[in-house]
Amino acid sequence: MRTFIAIDIPQNVREEISFVSREFTGEGITLVKKEALHLSIHFLGDLTDQGIGKVKESIDEIDAKRFELGLRGLDFFTPTFLKVIFAKVSVGEAECSNIYSQLANSLASRSFEMEHEKYTPHVTVARVRNTKNPASIVAQIRSHSETNFGSFEVSSIKLKASELTPDGPVYSDLYKLDL
Repeated sequence: MRTFIAIDIPQNVREEISFVSREFTGEGITLVKKEALHLSIHFLGDLTDQGIGKVKESIDEIDAKRFELGLRGLDFFTPTFLKVIFAKVSVGEAECSNIYSQLANSLASRSFEMEHEKYTPHVTVARVRNTKNPASIVAQIRSHSETNFGSFEVSSIKLKASELTPDGPVYSDLYKLDL
């Protein structure tokens, strides 16, 4: 079962992101469905029941309190290879990074292979593949560099399953830690 650890985004914030993301249409752009918008902490891939049990143990070790998370502006990771359009975390970045680090250490101690790239908390809005005019997409992204999508209190962390379907991924909750 494909799994990941995430923070859910409330409906009102997803509505704001979805409203702006509708501007990004065209060949090579795939929008993330409104219902699927979330902030990923760790993608874990396919896990057995035993692996899921170990992940739950790691989640239970998180030492964090509820915190405010704000999303403002759109961005992308690399100017030379436009692949992901995302909403930036403007408030709560340190808290997200702290949870990420705690989980990485705990999961590594349970023999999970962890990514070694710098973690940038974000909400993926769209994926870009083989677009004919990346410069116009970059300009459009930059026109939303300060768009406020809202803020909310993060009160839980979730382990989620991702089922790939022809209509896109369908997510379900496997475990929840209340902060």
